[in-house]
Amino acid sequence: MRIQMPPMPGQQSIVIDTNAVLGWLVFRDPWSTQLEQRLLTGRVIWLASPAMVDELSHVLSRPLPSRWEAAREHALTLPWVERASIVDSCDQPSPAGLVCRDRDDQKFLDLAFGRRAAWLLSLDRDLLALRARAAIHGLSIGTPQQWAATPPG
Repeated sequence: MRIQMPPMPGQQSIVIDTNAVLGWLVFRDPWSTQLEQRLLTGRVIWLASPAMVDELSHVLSRPLPSRWEAAREHALTLPWVERASIVDSCDQPSPAGLVCRDRDDQKFLDLAFGRRAAWLLSLDRDLLALRARAAIHGLSIGTPQQWAATPPG
């Protein structure tokens, strides 16, 4: 667990929703290799709040269908929390009243805006529906695949 420092030139801060993290750690979606590479080289800083870490820990503790169970159990052994920069939650509302229809996902949006993340990686329709309005305020919301297709930095 690391405390966030301001991004260095060439670094990009991102917020990742729980389902996207599962795509990385459990389902090993094709973009996950690029995420790991950028995290390990320090080109990307993954911002997460304690509530996000708790949610992910809870989700990873629940069994999955048998074809994914071994992958879930393996994900539990990975040092995923060490890859995150744990930061305090942001209590200030997102700009222009950007509110996610799913209140449980508001924490991702608020943290991304509050910590001036470049991207919010999500597989959630409610968050993705806000992408045009968020872009006006400097936040890119997109799928992990869309993020991975952009040049680093």
